[in-house]
Amino acid sequence: QGNHEKAISQFQQALSVARITDDGTGAAMASQGIASGYLNQCKYNNAEEWLFKAYKAYTDIENDHGRAAMLFLLGVNYSSQCKYILAEEFFTRAGRISTDIGADLGRAQVLDGLGHVYISQLKYVQAEEAFTQALEIYTHIGSDRGRALALFGLGYVYRDQSKYIQAHESFTRSLEIYARLGPDQNQANMLTGLGDVYRLQSRYIQAEELYNQAQEISTRFGNEHGRANALVGLGDLYFVQSKYTQAEGSYTQAQEIYTRLGNHSGRGAMLNYLGRIYCRQSKYAQAEESFIGAQEILARFGNEPGQAVTLAALGDVYRLQSNYILAEETYSLAHEIFDRLGYDIGRADTLTKIADTYGHSSKYTHAEECFTRAHEIYTGLGDQPRQATTLKDLGHLYRCQFKYAQAEESFIGAQEIYARLGDDHSRADTLVELGRVYCLQLKYSQAEESYTRARDIFACLGDLRGQANTLRLMGFLHRNRGQNVEAAVDFAEARNLFDRLGVTKDAEEVLYQLAVLIPLPEETSSTTTPDTSIPTIPSL
Repeated sequence: QGNHEKAISQFQQALSVARITDDGTGAAMASQGIASGYLNQCKYNNAEEWLFKAYKAYTDIENDHGRAAMLFLLGVNYSSQCKYILAEEFFTRAGRISTDIGADLGRAQVLDGLGHVYISQLKYVQAEEAFTQALEIYTHIGSDRGRALALFGLGYVYRDQSKYIQAHESFTRSLEIYARLGPDQNQANMLTGLGDVYRLQSRYIQAEELYNQAQEISTRFGNEHGRANALVGLGDLYFVQSKYTQAEGSYTQAQEIYTRLGNHSGRGAMLNYLGRIYCRQSKYAQAEESFIGAQEILARFGNEPGQAVTLAALGDVYRLQSNYILAEETYSLAHEIFDRLGYDIGRADTLTKIADTYGHSSKYTHAEECFTRAHEIYTGLGDQPRQATTLKDLGHLYRCQFKYAQAEESFIGAQEIYARLGDDHSRADTLVELGRVYCLQLKYSQAEESYTRARDIFACLGDLRGQANTLRLMGFLHRNRGQNVEAAVDFAEARNLFDRLGVTKDAEEVLYQLAVLIPLPEETSSTTTPDTSIPTIPSL
């Protein structure tokens, strides 16, 4: 911060000299330096003012390269504030000038900037096209660092669409380039991106190693934004492992950095993430306070996409407290913003949340309609992960209405998509749900097959809770079939896993089921009337 202020002061002195000597080039370059200093401090209003002054100065001396550069930086300035329409406009104007004057490097940088704007708007097709074009130009002009940056952008495009193989390849190729060229501050963001891929594949140890490496490099280069990004990744990693204390610590550290840098969008995002932790811990008052605080920050700085995301999260708080009317109203506000902005994925996401409130209110027809509309949007966008999730939601809805054939079809469709995507954890979860539907139809052979496949996948992933919950269900299945010896083995293994996890309540519940079986050997007769009820278990 102090270095930036010192640089701004020096550029202001240079500007005074340039004005006295009538040095137009010097005045333009000094104005650009002042603008960059403010931009690096996230002082966007000051940066905007000086970027326009620099643009005018470059226009006065007929310097097209300078004009294009200022338009590009204005695009960066607006993108940093989530003003994506303005960002796209200024990047496009910069691109036109760069094309007219044959500035290939400028064109590639503009395409890279546009790619990130498109990602933020969930426009993945346009983002992939922009980064691919940038990669081709960087390759043509021999800019290895540019190639690494374009590959980094493509990695995020693929990551956000759950195309983990392509994402891994892109991030790895970008890191290989930096291994040859030597590290710089951008390498930290690439390590964070690859860490995200590992996290989303449930490869938690590798993910944590990469996030820590990213922090170290960011600290070495004084890259506070890079360090905050790595901390957010760590927070997400701890969150998915239910390590809420560590997650809260990571998010809080990131929030402190964003606050120090004046990054309001980052501050708002961290309040969102903290609210998510409180929500998961049923601390609804704190969650509501966090989400409302985030909403106020994002509204004050005109970040409409962030506002919509926050409203959707706030709706979750109300839904989890069974306040379905207020939840539906809040989700609808979020949906209106997404609809106005043309964010199809946001529209579909809020439709699924509205559908969920209808489902809890037993308004099944309305719920099915919303889920179906969301599924159609996801299908049109080619978003397979969300297609699969919506099919699972429909499966649950059909099961609640005893429409087992439709539920079975939905779960089978979802698990097939997860298999294609290589999302083993979601596939195992869905196989468990499919097994439950088979049990409700007394299709015990198919149920056992589904549970066994799910248990094996959880074992390969090292997911002890998933294994334990599945073994418990297999215990009920074998008991219902009169196979009490097999049921006892299942319950014993489940109890051992719950003990290792320290989940006392579940361990005691399974121990009770085991105690019911073992002292009564006469009940092992296969003539016992099966209990077809499906017990309520914690979500996997």
